[in-house]
Amino acid sequence: MDVPGPAPIPTSGVSRGSILEDVKAALSGLGVTVLGRGAWGARYGADAPQHTPMKMTVHHSAGSPSHTDANVLSQIGGWEKDHMKRGFGRMGYHWVINGLGSVVEGTGTQLVGSHTRANNAGNVGICLAGNFDKQEPTDKMLASLVGLMAYVGARYDMDTRSPDFVRGHEHYVEKSCPGDHVMNKLAHIREKAVKLVLAQQMGAPSAITVAAVTN
Repeated sequence: MDVPGPAPIPTSGVSRGSILEDVKAALSGLGVTVLGRGAWGARYGADAPQHTPMKMTVHHSAGSPSHTDANVLSQIGGWEKDHMKRGFGRMGYHWVINGLGSVVEGTGTQLVGSHTRANNAGNVGICLAGNFDKQEPTDKMLASLVGLMAYVGARYDMDTRSPDFVRGHEHYVEKSCPGDHVMNKLAHIREKAVKLVLAQQMGAPSAITVAAVTN
């Protein structure tokens, strides 16, 4: 299955304002919802050190699928409680995407998360809500994943040549994550994100439009 392309990224280049507002702008053409930490009642917990994001890791929640915003917000609140009980200090993931393609902010991207043991510094954790050993990700979820990775990669001037630019969690640990049905598509997802990041890093004078594709 091909992966839909994301919406155009703002033509004025990658801004350095609020990342939440910039992600909303970058994904606006997809018609998906982008929600901040306040939407799920985030608790800030213990202070986390800041870092310079250099790479991204894709996870899945390995739980039930989420196809409504209310459901994913409830799930995230539960994950935060679990993560804090486990001593993470705050929500472990930086971003979460559900089956509608809705994107939800977790821990601030500028802060070190708790999602990939011994590899959290400089690493942005993106979690797909669902179990993708058992189910296929939706086209909207994958489109939002490509768009989010493209924006974050460009904003932080990540090195797309690095093999660590985008990895599945299972690269770092012995577990199936983000699930076979995502891992089978991850090279194609990464390829789309890389093209968009490179265009932004080269100062593309016009919006980058990638037509959505279907089977």
